[in-house]
Amino acid sequence: GLKLETERRWKTVNHGLWKKYEVKLVDPEKRLKVELTDVHWRSDGRLQADLTMDSEMLVNAWQTRWNLGLRVYAIQTEARVRMRLSVSANIGFALDDGAFPPALVVDPHVEYASLQMASLHVNKIGNLGGDVAEELGDAAEELIRNFVVKPQSDKLAGKLNRQIEKKRDELRIEAG
Repeated sequence: GLKLETERRWKTVNHGLWKKYEVKLVDPEKRLKVELTDVHWRSDGRLQADLTMDSEMLVNAWQTRWNLGLRVYAIQTEARVRMRLSVSANIGFALDDGAFPPALVVDPHVEYASLQMASLHVNKIGNLGGDVAEELGDAAEELIRNFVVKPQSDKLAGKLNRQIEKKRDELRIEAG
């Protein structure tokens, strides 16, 4: 009779929620402001300083939902954001006299770090632009401030210190 033969095909397909973010500084030569204040030597011999950076960024975000290789939706958002980063840190300096010639060991530590969103102007959401995108951006601004920027800001000092620990060997300056 009728003989039916099947063969299983294995094919990799896109599935799940995909997100991509791109952040670019807008005209950093003119709009990036860096301010170093309250620089002084502490009683324990460490250098204390406060750093504030203020910049405008262009943020593009893409989100795509895939279901077993079928694209359910894709949306892109473009916005201009003004961010302010405040960091209070101290730096210790020591000579490693175990090596010849002695090496200078730099030991930075971030005490406090804060990230604030000063303004958000949404230019485009999907195919929507102009006033509609701006109104949606205004509605989302407080949500972004409270649920994205603030949680990241709360963890920032710890994240910076972990990154410093990963690069600890690069903070050694050999005299030779």
